[in-house]
Amino acid sequence: MAEAGQSKRGLKIAIQVLGTLAGLASLGWCLKTALKPESRAQLAKLWEAPAYLIVAMLGISLLTLALNGLSFWITLFPVRRLRVVDILATNGICTFLGYLPFKLGAVTRFVIHNRRDKIPVATCGAWFAALAVIMLTNFGIMVGTAILRGKIDLVWGVMTVGALVVAGLLIVGVSRVFKGERGLQRMEGIVGMTRIAALKKPLRWKLWLQLHAGFEMLAHPGAVAGGLANRLVDAGVQSLRFMVAARILQIDLAPQQALLVSMLYFIVGIFSPSGLAGLREGAVGAWAGSLLVMAGMTGEGAEANFNNLGLLVSATEFVAFLIGGGLGMLWLRPDRLFRKK
Repeated sequence: MAEAGQSKRGLKIAIQVLGTLAGLASLGWCLKTALKPESRAQLAKLWEAPAYLIVAMLGISLLTLALNGLSFWITLFPVRRLRVVDILATNGICTFLGYLPFKLGAVTRFVIHNRRDKIPVATCGAWFAALAVIMLTNFGIMVGTAILRGKIDLVWGVMTVGALVVAGLLIVGVSRVFKGERGLQRMEGIVGMTRIAALKKPLRWKLWLQLHAGFEMLAHPGAVAGGLANRLVDAGVQSLRFMVAARILQIDLAPQQALLVSMLYFIVGIFSPSGLAGLREGAVGAWAGSLLVMAGMTGEGAEANFNNLGLLVSATEFVAFLIGGGLGMLWLRPDRLFRKK
């Protein structure tokens, strides 16, 4: 058992190390591409850009940081009512730590909410899982309707909102079936159909009862509606950031294109095993043009336009997240959590 645990731990470390190397290699590829003669002219436009566009990029990055923090508060409030400013501060710290490998930002988020806010680790896991359900539902619908429609307009907005309403009702309806004591009894009834009595016991373990809080979050209409609306606004803000960056670099980027590219950038950052730096920029530089071609939103040969775009967004985002993380540290003083009493 001990050897199996050690080998599993070694495998996780190996994955993190390989992910970090892949991220660094991806970032190096982006910088090498940006320094090519055909790309330097585009990058030189950055120095000619009006100051207000650079300030706008920083402001938009801070706004998306705040919206992401707010999404955590919205999802949790059916179970616990934490102060919004504390959630925002925690998100600022953990998002900045997301640049480091080994998912240090996610680990820190667990530690802060467990030790400072006294939320059980299993409930934190359920909280983040509920947040992921809302996020993936929202992004999947927005990208799907954008591809189906081919442009961002009033019809796309009606399609998207309608699909989000239906999806939200389904999430709330299914979660209400399994929430609370009656939900546990229904689960026991389903498990009882297997006629294996031992399978019922885990449903009453403390660990499962803490995980079960996720159904409470997703069964709350206000939390689900607020979460979906928040993610819709955040997607718009992230798309706007890419459109401003495209204007600085004098790249033609339509709203529907900006939506797909920004979602690619965001989702790769979430699932990257090695932190935020590297893989997102590489994904935008290598895949964004091909993605838009497949979606019928641009012509062939558009791939070269997006490398510098990803680098510019990441550079301004880093400064914004550094500011957000610093303010979060000043507010929360997380060092106190690790001091001995």
